[in-house]
Amino acid sequence: MATSNTLHKLMTIALVRKLNMDGYNVIAASNFPDLNIPEKIGRHSPDVIAKDSEGTFHFGEAKVYENLDTEKTQEQFYDFLTHSNAEGKKSHLHLIVEKEHEEYLNELLKKWRILSNRTHIWTY
Repeated sequence: MATSNTLHKLMTIALVRKLNMDGYNVIAASNFPDLNIPEKIGRHSPDVIAKDSEGTFHFGEAKVYENLDTEKTQEQFYDFLTHSNAEGKKSHLHLIVEKEHEEYLNELLKKWRILSNRTHIWTY
């Protein structure tokens, strides 16, 4: 069984691949030596920063179970979803969790009132 740190890295890699396959330009990602380290967006740095063809930001976060229901996670999601580009377009948030924690993540997003059409959930 992978450690939480290893699992987080693997999910971040999977998220970068998914965003690339979907046509997004990944401009920064943690754990990728050939990419920039993501800068802070509000109070926190996302695991991945990408842009679509219209210049809208897409922030990616990999979350292991023990880091789901935390104040830091709630702050991160809020910071990333309230960010806008120079033209005022709100960002999108792409989350990746283990398949067995997808329902729990959905419950948290509803509880925190941040589940929207700009929130995308992927499973590992």
